[in-house]
Amino acid sequence: MASIALIALSCVAAAQAAVVAPRAASISEFSASPVEFTYPTPRSGFLVNNATTYPCGGLPVGDRTAYPLSGGKVSLDIDTLAANVNLLYANSSDPKTFHEFSTFANTLLDVSEGGWCGEGPDFGELGLSAGSDVTLLAIYQLYGNKTYFYHCADINLVEDNSYTAPNNFACSNSSAVLETASGEDSMVLKGSNFSAAQEGVDGQTVSIDLAAATAAVSSTASGSASASADASATSAATSAGASGSANSGAGVSAKVGGTGLAAALIGGLALLL
Repeated sequence: MASIALIALSCVAAAQAAVVAPRAASISEFSASPVEFTYPTPRSGFLVNNATTYPCGGLPVGDRTAYPLSGGKVSLDIDTLAANVNLLYANSSDPKTFHEFSTFANTLLDVSEGGWCGEGPDFGELGLSAGSDVTLLAIYQLYGNKTYFYHCADINLVEDNSYTAPNNFACSNSSAVLETASGEDSMVLKGSNFSAAQEGVDGQTVSIDLAAATAAVSSTASGSASASADASATSAATSAGASGSANSGAGVSAKVGGTGLAAALIGGLALLL
């Protein structure tokens, strides 16, 4: 029994190490955004050198997907371990500034290669109507990289009873590692389009003044577009003071997933022994 237990513990340690310290990918390795909308349809093209350019990675407005006022889904394809993935929307056909966006989902602290799917905003409750153009934004980090990257999709809102989901679309989650922050620990951004209907949703209490953060970054004389984008997200998160997802490094976040997996393995082995 002792030898079996030692072998089991060795397996747990090996599995934990594999999750805690995966290879850190570089954005230059990808020909498409490593965190990419699969639904709705994303903006076409991917520019590695502009991936850090907010708000949409330097890409122009693309074809708009008809999207319901309520009950819509958002699906992402994940090509590597990503951290601090946040989903936002802007009630604008072509937003130019980051502070036009507001969050609508809890932060994904860690999500591994695979797929993620969740609920879209209830645009009716947010005061929008059919015919409105909306831009969805995913901001994310890669494991071991504190830089934020930006990726967008464009939609046009339609009445629920006139919406038909694509035949080949199935909302599912296939990532082996998925750590989601609580509302209190998620990044919460209130853009210029933010409505009172969002107040208090899911217990979200963190408020970030993105307009001030963006203005502060824009006033800096030096620095590249990449540095400005990263500084905007980082300084905004710092000003909130309570956003664990935005302030934690991608490497620290990944350890949470490793610990959870190890605990699950230990529990399973305990049953076998």
